[in-house]
Formats: sequence, structure tokens, C-alpha cells
Amino acid sequence: MLARGHKRQSSKTDNAPELKTKQTKTTDAQKPTLTEKDLEFDFDHSQIWDPRATPGRVKRPRYEECELSEEFLNKFHIPKHRNKHTDPLDTFYDLHRCHRKGPDGSPAYDSAGFQLDYEKVAKWMKPVAYNKKSMVDGMERHLKTVEVEEKKIYDSLFIDGKGPEGEMGSTQVMDQIKDQVSKDLGVPWHQIDSKQLKKWEDQGFTKVDADQWWHRLNQIERDRFMKMTQTLLEDMVPSTAEAQTYVESPLNTVANSSTPEVASRVQKIAVTFQLSGVNFAASATNGLIVVGLPQMTADLSLPPSLAFWPSSVQGLATASTLLLAGALADVLGARSVDLLGCILSGALMLACGFVRAGEQLVALRALQGVALALHLSSSVALVTRTLGRGRGRNLAFACLGLSQPLGFSFGLVLGGVLVETIGWRSGWFLYGGINLVLSAVGFWSLPKSEPLGTLHDVMQSVATKIDWLGTLLASAFMALLSYFLAIISTDVYRIKEASSIVLLSLSLVALPLFVGWMHLQVKRGLPALIPNAFWRNHSFTTICVTIALSNAVINSLELFASLFFQEVQHLSALNAAIRILPSVVVGVALNFTTGLVVHRIPAIWLVVITSVLTAISPLLMAVIDPAWTYWTAAFFAQVLMPFSADVLFTVGLIVVTETFSEDKQAVAGSVFNAASQFGNAMGLAVMQVISTLVSKQHAGSKPAEALLQGYKASFWAMFSFMVLCAVIGGVGLRRAGKVGLKQE
Repeated sequence: MLARGHKRQSSKTDNAPELKTKQTKTTDAQKPTLTEKDLEFDFDHSQIWDPRATPGRVKRPRYEECELSEEFLNKFHIPKHRNKHTDPLDTFYDLHRCHRKGPDGSPAYDSAGFQLDYEKVAKWMKPVAYNKKSMVDGMERHLKTVEVEEKKIYDSLFIDGKGPEGEMGSTQVMDQIKDQVSKDLGVPWHQIDSKQLKKWEDQGFTKVDADQWWHRLNQIERDRFMKMTQTLLEDMVPSTAEAQTYVESPLNTVANSSTPEVASRVQKIAVTFQLSGVNFAASATNGLIVVGLPQMTADLSLPPSLAFWPSSVQGLATASTLLLAGALADVLGARSVDLLGCILSGALMLACGFVRAGEQLVALRALQGVALALHLSSSVALVTRTLGRGRGRNLAFACLGLSQPLGFSFGLVLGGVLVETIGWRSGWFLYGGINLVLSAVGFWSLPKSEPLGTLHDVMQSVATKIDWLGTLLASAFMALLSYFLAIISTDVYRIKEASSIVLLSLSLVALPLFVGWMHLQVKRGLPALIPNAFWRNHSFTTICVTIALSNAVINSLELFASLFFQEVQHLSALNAAIRILPSVVVGVALNFTTGLVVHRIPAIWLVVITSVLTAISPLLMAVIDPAWTYWTAAFFAQVLMPFSADVLFTVGLIVVTETFSEDKQAVAGSVFNAASQFGNAMGLAVMQVISTLVSKQHAGSKPAEALLQGYKASFWAMFSFMVLCAVIGGVGLRRAGKVGLKQE
């Protein structure tokens, strides 16, 4: 703890309002304890020449000890700290906190509200040997660099390349230049250099007359610039710096993504209900497809080459377009993109009820997948804008996770009833109607986005703030690979065809091209769809891989279990649906339980234990005998089936919102959902390939026996996937700790 000597009276505290504290008694014996919240403040923007929001700032500024008076400090009880670096008043408190969190920790911020870069902080922490000569030489080099840099900056900003008269070399001039260009370009203050000034000039901004432009800074402005001298901050591209920023105003209001919009309890419930309801309806159509596929195939004369396409094509389309949808949500606003996806999804579901050919159903399912991508890409951002960290947000994410398996299972059960009674077409009408009603709920409840401006502004933003080539490469990789797997799933020997080889080759080429393009975009300071730095975060990478594996298993397991009951045990669609019902009950209980206890159990144990439990489900189905009763093995397989996917979805969304700052959550959420959907499409395709190949090897047996052997081979593959999921989760999340803790 630093000694509490006499401090100068800071200009920011001269007229500062009384700060909120946790207690009201201020006697010597019972002074309120000083917290980080008490140190937060807002600049008086009525005294600032350019009051526009500061790009990249996502937290409120915070006082340091050197900025506070003795009078202010005497109002509080200040706890003693064994290590001064754990004291919020210490000058280097933020840097040491960032270093303690490690490379996979949640974001850390400096006292000005900007996110710190762990790698830069770690490098700064390393001891460096200095000698007098090296220090002098380094200072001389720095002065020469500053002189050259200043000339380039002046040439780009000022009409004659000369600064204000009598102010050559003034740090105040450079501070004002950085502030204006930062706000014009939407680039954080610490990234402004001669290269950014050249971009500013190239984008058509008008050069200024130095003497007319210049004004001498007042005390508030000097204090503000002093707060922004940190150099160990994370670099951000313009689109992410602008997307989520702390909105500063003369009224000292906080209305940003890091602090959710003020919403009533009814609105919070309505937002969660609307987002979860759309997930539920979309997943219910998947359940309807699974249980009604034999009847749909017969009614629509679906060719054998498209036998599994109604089930898998939606996941393929969603995975291929999620990243583009996420980029659009960043630019156009999550609310607009979500509502568009909801309305389109509802209309396409209704259209599926009128199809007369199998090809029409496949095409509409693909379009439905695109509409679902628009909804999924916006969900994470809408929840974080409505609900703050803590149990409320955890439960909202649990509901999003619950809605998918619950909807799928509900679709299976109700689909079985509908297929046996009034027909499968009524299911499409039901779910389409639900989606359109939920769209109306969304119009009222979803938090409004920032105004988009004119049509020209919108088109310009879409053209310049989206990484179109990166989106094309990522979508091409997922679409081509999934399409290749879908083709060979109908006939494994088609892998020898030239078209299949070309598809596989193009998909494998697209991946390294995408990685290289991301590196180039970040290096040039341009928008990157998924910066490669995302994958250096072990927790995020692990969550994406495990959710892909888990989703690959649970969706395939539900489909093949239904087929086992119908095609091998020759049960009706209704009886098959009833046998899958236990997974619905367990799924509901799991999601609500996970939302309540996720903050109490380390993430590694949640992921590993649930993965092991789910691995038992395909293991039981792999050794099952069709003559056994349902209660011998199949029942326990259904009970254990949802553990991994349901828990992982909730944990994964919380990790995304806590690992990444708010300006990156929309992209990270899209990547997470893309991994989930890609795992779904990939898993179905791989399991179909295995099942088809093994069934053909037993072609001499009875049809039911051949199918059984194919299904069992797929169940063994699912078991190996879940074992791999447990191993990856155990290794990758070993430093993650507990997630979903309430942020004070």
C-alpha cells in the first residue's frame, strides 16, 4: 500500500459529485470501504472541444491515487494490501491485474477504459538490462523518429504542412491531431501515427489551416489526454473500435455495450423468450424432419441421392453463412438482422407445408438455414445488451441452449403424432406461425440499435466494414467440405469421381488462404472477419472445437436412434418419438440447473464430466441387441444423451462474453455458433458415410441386420468423438476457472 501523503487537488475532482458508496455512515469507525466503483468518473464533455465518443474506450475512466486529494481519500476506509499491485489506487494496478489473468483470462482495462494487450504487458513485465550508453542512444533514436513522424503527420493534416505558429514540437498539438483523426477514422487514439494520417488523407478528409484549427487545451482536456498515454493497449481495426464503444456525452451518461441498456424485467423476459422461441421453432422443424423423413420421402418421391438432404442441408447452409451474418449484424445492428431472419424463417417454414416435390423441400430447407444464421448471429449481442453479467445472463444463455434440444425433441414427439394423424404438413404450418408471432414480440422487446443513417451511409458501411473476401473463403471452406461429405454419404464410392476430388481440394485450399488473408488484413489495419489472434485464446478455441464435436454427436445420435427404433425394431413414428422423450426431460432439467450452478463449478469439470457421461450413450447403443427391452439400454442412452451439448452450449456462450470485450462478442458469438452448426452438418455427413459403407459390406444379410451393423458402426464413431471431446476439454480449459460470475 502506498503511503497516504498529501496529494495535489486534481482538476477532475474540484467539482466532482459525491461518489456512490456501499455504506452511508461516515464516522471514523465506520467509513465506507473504497472500491473500484468509487474511483470511476466521467469527464465533463461540455468543456471538451470535440465531444464525440472516444473510439476503443469500453469502460468508464478511473482515478489513480496521484489524481486524488487527501480530502477525498479521508472519506473512505482504505484496506491494506500485502502487495501494492493489488491496490486499485496503485499506478501499475491494471498492468499487474492483466498479467495475473494470463493469456486466456478475461479482458483487462487500463484506468482510461481501454483494453490492455496481454502480450505487450507480458513483454513489459520482463526485466531488461540497461546501461547509460544504450539509454542515451535509444533516446536519440526516439527523438529522430518523433521528428520524422511529426513531419509526415503535419504534411497529411495541415494545408501547408506547417503546424500552429510557435507550437512546433508541442505535445498538445499532437494530442489534438490524434484525437481528431481517431474520431474521424474510428481508430483508437494510441494507434494514430503517420500511416493512419495517410489513410485519413486518402479517404478524402479536408486538410485544415493550422492556426484556425489550433486551440489551447483547458485543464479538462489536458487531463483527458494524460489518461490516454498508455502504450500497452490492444490494437483494434476501425469496424470493431466503432462497433462497441463507451458513449461519452456532456451529461455523463453511460450507454454502451459494456453496460446493458436499461430494460424492465418484462422486457428482459420477453427478449429471452423471443430469442429462445425462434431457436425452439427452428429445432422443432429438425425433429419433424427426422421422425417424418420416411413418410416425406414417400409422399414427395424424394430420390435416394437426396435421402438425407432435408435433414442435413439446413445445418450446412447455416454454418456456411453464419460468419457473413455476424459481420452484417455488426454493421446493420443486431436487432435489424435478427428480425429479418425471424420473418424469413417463418415464411419459409410455411412454404415447406405446400411443397409438392422433394427437390423443393431441400431448396426451402437450405434457405431456412440462411434465415436461421441471421437470427443466431444476433442472439449473443442482443442478450449482452439487455442483461448484465451474473445469474440473469447465465439463465438467458441457458434458455438459448435449452431451446435447441428441447425444440428438437418436441418436434420429434409432436411430429410422430402429426405423421400418424393429420399429416406432417401441419407441423410446418404450426412452426411457421409460431415464428411470425415471435417476430412481432421481437419488434416490441428487442433493444434498438444505433441509427443507421441514410441508405448511402448503410451501403458504404456494408461495402467497407465487412471483410468480403474473408467471408467468401470461410464460407467456401465449410460449404465445399460439407457438400463433399453429403455427396459421399449417399454413395461412398463417389469419392473417386473428379467432381468430388475437386470439391475436397478446393475446400482444403480455402482454409490456408483464409488464415493468410486474416493475417494480411490485420497487418494492414483493415477489417478481418476472424482475426487469427482469436485462436490464440485457448479457452475460446477449446470451446469451439468441443461444441462442434458434441453437436456432431447429439444430432447424429438422435437421428440414428430414431432410425434404429423405426427401421430395425419396426416401431411406428409415434412409438419412436415416445422412446426419445426422456432426453427432452433431462435436457430441460440440465439447462435450468446449468444456468444456476455454472458459476460455482470450474468450466473444465463441467465439460469433462458431461462429455464422459454423454459418451456412455452411443456406447450403449453400439452394443445394444434389438431383442432387448427398451429399459435395458436404450432408456439409459436417451437419459445420458443431452448432457454434453446442453451444458457446453451454456458454458460456451458465457466464455465468449467473458473472454472477449464487448466490441468482439458479435464476431466471437458468430464463430461459436458457426462451429456448432458446422459440427452438426459434419457429424451427420460423417455418420451417414460410415453407416452406408458398413451396411453395404453386410449387403448379403437381411436388410434390417445390414442397417443395424451400419448404425452400430456410427454409434462407435460417436463414442470416439465424445472421448476426444472430453480430452480436448480437459487440456484446453485447465486455466479457465469458473465462468458466469457476477460482475460487481
